[in-house]
Amino acid sequence: MTDVIAYLKSRLDGSPFGPRSSVVARAIEEAIRAGVLGAGDALPAERSLCGALGISRTTLRRAFDILADAGLLDRRLGAGTFVSRLVTPPVGVLRGFTEDMASRGMKASTRVVRLLRAVVSPDEAFHMGLSPTTPVLRLDRIRYADGEPM
Repeated sequence: MTDVIAYLKSRLDGSPFGPRSSVVARAIEEAIRAGVLGAGDALPAERSLCGALGISRTTLRRAFDILADAGLLDRRLGAGTFVSRLVTPPVGVLRGFTEDMASRGMKASTRVVRLLRAVVSPDEAFHMGLSPTTPVLRLDRIRYADGEPM
């Protein structure tokens, strides 16, 4: 946790102009994007952060609200504030679901809901370069991360 606080302090020293809550939110977002805080990590307690950063709890809570609204933080009553497990990877990185969930420290799984034999539709045949009479399998499934439907 001291690494997180040190990182945030370095981002707030000589910070740009603007509402303090927005500046704090930007610093926390940078810590997430830089990997200082990873998916599922707990943030330090509000009182610790406020004291270390020299900000009010109101300012910190506004910053947390900004980041929660953006999907970067999950706030759990009585448990604390955590980096969302659904934080998106850097732009330009394309991964499959299983690899993406593994990178977030989560276990991916699948449940097949329905599997049907069918004939490809004319639109699908055109886009995939198939004959209009090509048989296909249609699969409906639910993907899970740590047992939670995604």
